[in-house]
Amino acid sequence: MRDSSFDRLVHLLPPPSGEVAGVPWRRSRPEIGVEFPADFREFADRYGGGSMVRESDGTASLSVYGLYSGEPTWGGETGFRAFMANQVDDIYESFADTPDDFWDGPSYPVHPDPGGLLAWGDNQDGDVFFWLTEDPDPDRWPVVMLARGPAVMMRFESGMVEFLVSVLSGDHPEIDWLTDSPLTWKMTNDWLRRLS
Repeated sequence: MRDSSFDRLVHLLPPPSGEVAGVPWRRSRPEIGVEFPADFREFADRYGGGSMVRESDGTASLSVYGLYSGEPTWGGETGFRAFMANQVDDIYESFADTPDDFWDGPSYPVHPDPGGLLAWGDNQDGDVFFWLTEDPDPDRWPVVMLARGPAVMMRFESGMVEFLVSVLSGDHPEIDWLTDSPLTWKMTNDWLRRLS
């Protein structure tokens, strides 16, 4: 996939200068039953997993989960299965006992429930970013943000890359915390390597 949103992202947040080991995406559906959105696949193949880091103080501001096939991570798994184990062991479990009226805003099912939220990133404030997987076409999955203080669910009618571009450029009407300092990308892993 190549669109103007991805080109804008590269301009706003240059990817790593070195080689990034691509992900064997054809294996995702057979291994975990999920096909990822095209913009996320391109992002992972160009950026790997990692964080947007503030140049002013070196703190991570937003992290995008990567896929890593090396040493076992979540639940003793690697690759796609580790990505999903993180969803079930961490994300799903944290939602399991939460009453529906806890959230300000809509309540959504959480993966692995059908059409549930599937996390792709988080930030330094504990906010979590998801795709809402209710559409059979992953390229039509909107972004949902769980803002933790107070607990608010916000749905955005865009994919991950378009969402990141709108926030990084300062065009997003509701989020401005990524525009307070210039950011660089710090890759922490790609499919073959864990860097930190």
